[in-house]
Amino acid sequence: MTTFLKVLKGTLFLVSLIATGMCVWNVYRLNMSRNRYLYLEHWKSKENMTNAKYIRADTGIQTESKPGILRQVDSLKTLLRTNISAQPTKAPWSNFSFPLDVDMIQLVQKLRSNIPVEHKPVFVYGYTFTHYKVDRCVDGSPFFIFLIKSAVTNVESRAAIRKTWANSALIEKYNSVRMFLVGTPDKRTVLSAVEEENNIHKDILIMSFRENYYNNTLKTIGAIHWTVQHCNRSKFVIFVDDDMLVSTTRLVEFLETNVTLPTFFGGHVAKDNIPFRNETSKWYVSLKDYPYSVYPPMASAGFMVMTINFVIDIHFASQYTKEFNFDDCYLGMVAYKLHVKPVYIRSVFVEPMNITRNTHLIAAHGFPPSKMISSWSELQKQFTLTNR
Repeated sequence: MTTFLKVLKGTLFLVSLIATGMCVWNVYRLNMSRNRYLYLEHWKSKENMTNAKYIRADTGIQTESKPGILRQVDSLKTLLRTNISAQPTKAPWSNFSFPLDVDMIQLVQKLRSNIPVEHKPVFVYGYTFTHYKVDRCVDGSPFFIFLIKSAVTNVESRAAIRKTWANSALIEKYNSVRMFLVGTPDKRTVLSAVEEENNIHKDILIMSFRENYYNNTLKTIGAIHWTVQHCNRSKFVIFVDDDMLVSTTRLVEFLETNVTLPTFFGGHVAKDNIPFRNETSKWYVSLKDYPYSVYPPMASAGFMVMTINFVIDIHFASQYTKEFNFDDCYLGMVAYKLHVKPVYIRSVFVEPMNITRNTHLIAAHGFPPSKMISSWSELQKQFTLTNR
């Protein structure tokens, strides 16, 4: 009998241990889903996947991460403290509402028809652009426009893109437009340099806010406003980070054969991403700013495909949606309010990709200038062999 009780006690202890472990694993898995999405988005190349940098192509700001994917959180103790303890205070997802709490579809329909609305905008975009007139936008109807988010100091990245997937020959061939999106630098010498670069290439939108990671939403929404005002006859809009490699030909094939609806929003879609509640995190979001336990479905900001109809809807809806620091999360919220579900494009990758092993790649992240140029050459070889 004593042996039986010992076995029973041991069994109960084991069951309890397993249950606790499963609980901890589920919390860890949910966090890793968001962590992996963010970390992969900021990896620069396959070679340093184990020594990733916190970086976005459109900021140029870097801080060293700890090596190894298992160090994406400082410790399991911190993970549990910052998520489990805060969970009961978060609003249930079924009650999702982000200011303004209005019928956004109806409101946008009125705005598109120049019908007055009773609500006042909550996100007034007060910044300006320095740009040249784009003849193809004024006199024609571009098939698509590349809106490329770039740090103002990333001169070599812009040069590489002009030589590769957005070179002048391809831009002409596919009746498209190339525009780089940059903020205003602190140093006058840097501003003078980018203004001179723009004088030569006439493909840079210099926005009047300061270049900063937390101004990503200003950069994206500003580009949307510019497109609606100056290039609204484009059929598609493609947002791209300047360290993405793009197969322009495959992108065009995808647009021509797969996007048939007037409203489309797609890319590498992530679901059930959870906000960071650790105040030391670069992506910290307070319960006051966002009280829900998960974000709506979102496309990685590194590569997003939109129809102009969706861009125009965002142009209006964003003015009545409170600003949020992270552009991918923000666009996911606005899309949710518009009842637009992001479409997962399988050939878009947020991590570095070996292009010789993937013959269907449309876009992949993690290509600094030199690697972008060499990888572009490999892509061209693929097409040459395929067309023989």
